[in-house]
Amino acid sequence: MTPEEIQIYLESYDSKMGLIDTMIGGMVTVGEMNSLVISGPQGIGKTYLTIQALKKYEESNGIKFKLIKGHIAPLEVYELYVQNSDEKCILVFDDADTVFQDTKGFNVLKAVTELQKYRPVNWTSGAASVTNFTFAGKTIILSNVKFNQKCVHYDALMDRMFIYNPKITFAEKIAKIYDIASKSKNLDPSISGELISFIEHNYAPDSELTIRTFIKLHALAKSLPTMWKKLAPSFILDKE
Repeated sequence: MTPEEIQIYLESYDSKMGLIDTMIGGMVTVGEMNSLVISGPQGIGKTYLTIQALKKYEESNGIKFKLIKGHIAPLEVYELYVQNSDEKCILVFDDADTVFQDTKGFNVLKAVTELQKYRPVNWTSGAASVTNFTFAGKTIILSNVKFNQKCVHYDALMDRMFIYNPKITFAEKIAKIYDIASKSKNLDPSISGELISFIEHNYAPDSELTIRTFIKLHALAKSLPTMWKKLAPSFILDKE
């Protein structure tokens, strides 16, 4: 990839990913958007850019956000909304896809993502700290999975939420890797070019290339400088 191509694809990457900050800014400052799904493949910067934007608006607009990662049960989801129901609160679910696998979790999300400013939410099956409350905050969901029908309530939930998939291309990922390699103080510039060239020649354009791929390859090359090319296909690229 030539320097000119890198610049073109990097600008495209930045334009697409920059919309994450723009949409969160609109959610915070205008208040009309109650929920946002940011989907797409892993390792393209969704979580990093979302958290950076939220930290910025936390300082400038006084919002409060809470990041939830990994497995979470439906009642835990409900209680999180109880504890963070103020209009300044934003709950961020990062790769917490189990919330989509249970009808109760879906029903909680449907209630909190309704389009009106104040949304009534109920839990009547016992064990909850309160059986009902009013939610005025926001919800952001970050997910690597493709959003398709996971249960009968899927369409009803998606009808309530704003959904953004930046659709980063292979070339845009490569350009971003070049950019990171040139700026990061934690990466050895003497080997970065060779590593990126290796990725370009050994990774198919339709493969699940991520920015983490380059970071892992860099670690392998630094750890085993005479063997990394032989080991990378199985250790990094998952080739037989």
